[in-house]
Amino acid sequence: MTGKPVLDVRNLSVGYMTPRGFATAVDGVSLTIHEGETVGLVGESGCGKSTLAMAIMRLLGPGAYVTGGRIRIADRDIYRMGREELRQFRWTHVSMVFQSAMNVLNPVRTIGEQMVDTFRAHDPRMSKREAMERSAELLRIVRIDPARLGSFPHELSGGMRQRVVIAIAIAFKPKLVIMDEPTTALDVVVQRSILEQVMELQEQFGFSILFISHDITLVNRISNRVGVMYAGRLVEMSDSQLATEEPPLYHPYAMGLHRAIPTLDAGDDEISGIPGSPPVPLSMPPGCAFHPRCPYVRDACASIKPDLTRHGDYQIACHLTTDELRSFAHAD
Repeated sequence: MTGKPVLDVRNLSVGYMTPRGFATAVDGVSLTIHEGETVGLVGESGCGKSTLAMAIMRLLGPGAYVTGGRIRIADRDIYRMGREELRQFRWTHVSMVFQSAMNVLNPVRTIGEQMVDTFRAHDPRMSKREAMERSAELLRIVRIDPARLGSFPHELSGGMRQRVVIAIAIAFKPKLVIMDEPTTALDVVVQRSILEQVMELQEQFGFSILFISHDITLVNRISNRVGVMYAGRLVEMSDSQLATEEPPLYHPYAMGLHRAIPTLDAGDDEISGIPGSPPVPLSMPPGCAFHPRCPYVRDACASIKPDLTRHGDYQIACHLTTDELRSFAHAD
């Protein structure tokens, strides 16, 4: 990928202090996103995707600690910033679309009031009138009638609320937008409409995207590269279009994610979930964390943690050889 890195995460580890001990949620993750690039991040609930996103935004809550690594956005280390510098940096350089628009928006304030507050918080010199004009312009960009500035969140549909949140996220033309499950709870028609608009906005404004989801087909559809997370680690990184080539090359966990997706022409016997459950961070299995659920487990998997290793255009953390990975993926 050409262009300067907008996001550069190196060996990041994040954990939570719990009554039962320290639980590692992100374990040595490295990730780079370049100008204008969309990188998808996929995995089951609890794999560390949202913790990674909150760490990048420096929004981790009480009890969460960054225990290693660094994060640079636009070539600046966000964990070396003071509070005021960080406040100005957010939304002008990096912004975030959170999972539930209904929970993000204040239910007792109008859309216009909340958008005006955003503008004036980052530019105190801006008048209320100017902020309202900018807010109306943003609503037009995301195809919402500016008359809705006087509406409360509950008066908007789920898709409209999500568009409002996206409008707020791009208000200051950031270099990076993090989208954490932005289409959760929306029907497939609205979901497709929003994703198409996100791609149009990216082309118009040129921002990069970290798109987080549990839906690997959705992520493949809009991403330049796709990362797969399991038990806090990045176990695969590949160009999304490579997933359509024959034979493909997948980490065994990514194979399971693909097989679990139903298709219109699939019979009942052709759809299979991944057996077992993800490991608990407080009692992570030794070696490869996926080995208790992996159908291709080897002796080394139970004792040696595999590194993320390049296999041609892919990076995969697995003890299987390239030929074995291709043969298992192609067999299905």
